[in-house]
Amino acid sequence: MNIKEKIGQLIISRPRAKNIENNLKKGIVGGLYIPPNVDVDLIKEYKFINDNPLLICADLECGELTNCLEWPCALAAGKSGKNGVYDWAKAQAVEAKNIGVDAVFGPVFDIVFTQDGIATGYRPLGETPEDVASLGYYAVKGYQDGGLLTFCKHFPGFGRAEDDAHISLSSVNVSKKDLYENDLLPYFKSSCQDPLLSGVMTGHISCPCIDSIPSPMSKKIVDVIREFNPSGLVITDSLAMKSIQFYYSMPELYVGALKSGHDLILVDYNTDDEEGFEWIYKAYVDGILTEEEIDKKVDRIIKTKQYLNQMRVSKPDYENDRKIFRSLSENSIEFGNPIDNTKSTLFVIADEKNENVQGEVAFSNKGTNEWQRLIKENFKTNKVLLIDICPSADKIADVLYDSLQYEQVVFIAHAPVKAYAGTSHYHKPLLSLADGMKKKTAAFIVWGNPFAKNELPKELNTFVCYDFGEYADCTFKKLVKKQ
Repeated sequence: MNIKEKIGQLIISRPRAKNIENNLKKGIVGGLYIPPNVDVDLIKEYKFINDNPLLICADLECGELTNCLEWPCALAAGKSGKNGVYDWAKAQAVEAKNIGVDAVFGPVFDIVFTQDGIATGYRPLGETPEDVASLGYYAVKGYQDGGLLTFCKHFPGFGRAEDDAHISLSSVNVSKKDLYENDLLPYFKSSCQDPLLSGVMTGHISCPCIDSIPSPMSKKIVDVIREFNPSGLVITDSLAMKSIQFYYSMPELYVGALKSGHDLILVDYNTDDEEGFEWIYKAYVDGILTEEEIDKKVDRIIKTKQYLNQMRVSKPDYENDRKIFRSLSENSIEFGNPIDNTKSTLFVIADEKNENVQGEVAFSNKGTNEWQRLIKENFKTNKVLLIDICPSADKIADVLYDSLQYEQVVFIAHAPVKAYAGTSHYHKPLLSLADGMKKKTAAFIVWGNPFAKNELPKELNTFVCYDFGEYADCTFKKLVKKQ
């Protein structure tokens, strides 16, 4: 490769980026991060557009991907233990591989240290360092046995964070001893076993016990990664996130992340790839990035891409995968007490219209239609009221008025985890409504982020499920009392 092609290998862009096809042909992009609703035919076309190998990456910790089955989130899979996590990861990997994906930005090694899940939501595998360390190994093995490279994330971990990195920068204020023994345990434990991690994605977070400089600009943070994964790749999280953009300009981020020791940058989708490439190339011309530094990165990247040729390629078994995902979903649901479906029931579904965020984690929301179908099948005398997750005064009045005409009320309330919106909890108007109606509420179904349950009145008969639609009937099986 010439120097420009080498620099191109350091850039992970997106299928919807400006002039992406042309930039792939010119070799100034080395990989693509694909969204859930990716055009599969387009990916297959892009993959062979240049002689240099292209790396196709995706998130698989929750939701769905085009031409793949819907699957339970990571936290739900973790409830089934090691074997469940392995089956979950392998099934995802085989299906994703079938549409052209090479690597997963996962598993999530964050740990839920705070019980509000503000930065983690349902994306981690567990809630303790030991659980995540143990389950993380089986997730890595499942992904690799299914044919994917693995990039665990978000080093050094969002578990203690008080903010969503899409919006603001958090700081992990713990001692180095505490950090190594808890937050970093999954990384070091996984590195001691086979299969080895392909790489690590850093999170946009400040960790003062390692460095005053936040990732992705910190060489000291990358040096810690090299302690347990000396030959693996290090990639930034999306440079589009507001948490890091507040502190650095785009040219500083593109060059600084590479200078700090990252091998790959997941670029800002609002920045033209040609412009980003020129910032890096100028740093090379000016001697800020040497060809020797670039060569070391490219050598690691090419060796990792070549390793894909040795990995297994299997044909998906969708029928079996659906059984796996359904079983995992069923095992994960926290059930309350069943209710009487012969009583007249008002169902209040709190939901929001799905908005895709370009290039980031955003999943289509099919839950409401599925809930309504299940209500119709299981309750003869019912009414469904659809309200927003932050209901207006008029909608609250409608709920209160209609509830007078029914014997019981059931709430089904969505707590979504969505990029650039924070990890959603229940808004005050909805919480006030639930509190005011708790005596008449037969059940409250927490749908989405399970940590939203902690905000509800403890007297409520609460069910907690994670899924967006396909496995909603698992909840209804336990909601309805057998007559």
